[in-house]
Amino acid sequence: MTKYSLSMTHQKGAALVVGLIVLLVMTLLGISSMSSITTELKIANNSQTHNTGFQVAASGIFAVLDVNSGIDTGAGGVQTFNYVAPDGLSRSNVTITYSDCQQAPMGFSLTQDITMKGVIHDIRSVAQVINANNDILGTVTHVNGVQTIRPGCPAGASPQ
Repeated sequence: MTKYSLSMTHQKGAALVVGLIVLLVMTLLGISSMSSITTELKIANNSQTHNTGFQVAASGIFAVLDVNSGIDTGAGGVQTFNYVAPDGLSRSNVTITYSDCQQAPMGFSLTQDITMKGVIHDIRSVAQVINANNDILGTVTHVNGVQTIRPGCPAGASPQ
C-alpha cells in the first residue's frame, strides 16, 4: 500500500493539461465550422434571392410581351407595366421603349414586301424580391431587345 500511495503523490496533472488542450482544440474547430457554415448560408441565400429576382424580371417581360404582342409605342414612346409574381410578394416594373425601325430582317417571308419594317423596342424589367414581412431582399434588372415585324415604321420614325 505504501507503494500505491507513493505513486499518487508524484503525479503532476499531465492528464488534466492534455484534456484541457484537447477541449480547447475541439472548441476552436467547432467555432470555425459554425463561422464557415454561416458564411455559406449567406452565400446560398443571396444566390437564391438573385435567382428569384431574375425569374420575376423575366416573367414580367414575358407577361407584357404575351399581353402586348403588337407593341406599338410610336417613335420616342414609352410604356410602363407592373407585374406581380404568383407568390403575391415579388414584383416587377417593366418599361418598353421604342429604339429603332429598320428593314425587315432577311429570312422572313415578309421581306419581299418592302413596306414591312422591323420595329425594335428595348424592354427593361426591374424586379424586387420581397419576403413575407414586406422587406425588400434584392433588386434585379433584366434587359431585352424585341423586334416586331409590322407594316411601316411608327409615326415620326425613319427606317434605316
